[in-house]
Amino acid sequence: MKEIEFIKKYIISFSSKKSGNISKYYDLPLVIFDKRDNKKNVLIIKTKKDFKNYFDNLFKALLLLYGYQKTKIKKIKLIKKNSIISLNLLRINNKNKIIQRLKCTYFLTEKKQKLIINGFIVE
Repeated sequence: MKEIEFIKKYIISFSSKKSGNISKYYDLPLVIFDKRDNKKNVLIIKTKKDFKNYFDNLFKALLLLYGYQKTKIKKIKLIKKNSIISLNLLRINNKNKIIQRLKCTYFLTEKKQKLIINGFIVE
């Protein structure tokens, strides 16, 4: 299933902690819904600059606060072919300890015969 291979490659790229390595997996505008944030749980990223700033700041925070090293996939479920995939993820620190457990749902589209992420939900 190409969706599962796509998302596995994305998670590996995410673990590089570089926004430039993950930008090819996304399309703009990007909609992010974070159920964990009660103040600002919906974010729409419209520009490449905003994308870079958002993910660079996320990676900095993860690294400084938790010693983030990588993300591991615990479970993958294809909900709808070519469009919706659900993941249970573990964020791991540099001591190989779990620092966060996340459930993410990614919304995919096919553009120019290539899958891209155009939104996701974080729980």
